[in-house]
Amino acid sequence: MIESATGHPATDLTGTDHPGPATTADLVRRLRRVEGQVRGVQHMLETERDCRDVLTQLSAARKALDQVGFLLVADRLTECATSSDGGLDDERLAELRQMFLRLT
Repeated sequence: MIESATGHPATDLTGTDHPGPATTADLVRRLRRVEGQVRGVQHMLETERDCRDVLTQLSAARKALDQVGFLLVADRLTECATSSDGGLDDERLAELRQMFLRLT
């Protein structure tokens, strides 16, 4: 588990313990969960469920999808911003910044 500077477990943006770098399998698993949530929302609309319930599920799916994007950027930050010689590549850093801003 990743620890913060205070020695306590680090948390991700949702406030939950962050187990470390997300693997591709972790991200795909999260996306499959989002896919299931969206299918559930489709079913709720087809069965004319209360709009508050539908909006609650839409919000949950959106947050879960956002979390995948944030994990991808956070866990790949160094990899994406580092040049082949190990230094920071300004061009890659600018590109990464743009990717992050698209998520927010």
